[in-house]
Amino acid sequence: MMLALWALCIVTGAVACVMPPAKPPRIVIERHSATDVWITICDYTSFGADTTKFCACAFKQVSPITSIKSIAITDTNGNPIPGFNFGKNENTSKSIEALTTGDWEGFLSRINTLIERNIPVKIMIEVTIDGGVSNEQLDSAMRAAGNIIATDEGERDGTMMGEAGHLHIVGEGSDIHVVSGVEDERRFTALYGAVRVYPNPTAGAIAIDYHLPKGAPVELAIYDITGRRIATLVNERQMEGAHIARWNGLDAAGRSAPAGSYLYELRIDGIPLTRAFQLVR
Repeated sequence: MMLALWALCIVTGAVACVMPPAKPPRIVIERHSATDVWITICDYTSFGADTTKFCACAFKQVSPITSIKSIAITDTNGNPIPGFNFGKNENTSKSIEALTTGDWEGFLSRINTLIERNIPVKIMIEVTIDGGVSNEQLDSAMRAAGNIIATDEGERDGTMMGEAGHLHIVGEGSDIHVVSGVEDERRFTALYGAVRVYPNPTAGAIAIDYHLPKGAPVELAIYDITGRRIATLVNERQMEGAHIARWNGLDAAGRSAPAGSYLYELRIDGIPLTRAFQLVR
């Protein structure tokens, strides 16, 4: 174990880049197609670093994940943070695999600008999965995976996975929010037709039009890009016919939501449709 840590320190010079949340994180699993998925781990904060340092990150490849394509550290709105540009790194993978079980894909980034301390950040991992895997199966696999993310945060030298290192466990206590996937969208559209959202982008208010062929329970909520619920617009049984729901750009506390990317999730009789829209100020 000490040899593995020493090897990583020599290769990367790694120091702390992100700190994990004190409590289990929120995780968003976003389906872009039957096989393309973004997994976002929220509630991290930057540890701070200068341009002489590196940042290392690794993600565990667990079934049904077939490949791990990229890792990015972004701000809370999903915008890349200047200074991080991760590429795959075999030495990082080997160092993690020497410390724990499973197959890991390691990534390394040289810090090319000063990173401030305590900036809220997210870790976004782009993966491919087996075709035909449902959202529920992916959710279950994530919860059962144990340690899935490794970062080199730490108070001291920050050598990855030493006493100051961090293996993050996803499981009981984590809030995993699965954004509806392509199979849900096809089923929703076949039953309920198209949903219209306007204007998009919006400067503060949007309207969401949908139609019910028969009476059904309806839930409609707005989420920020981290998966946090911002507002609940509908949560009731509605009658057959055309419906319009409006969001005024405010959160549940009546505060103006900041500019950025948002999601609406419309769930009719338990079948979800999730789409993104942009809020500009």
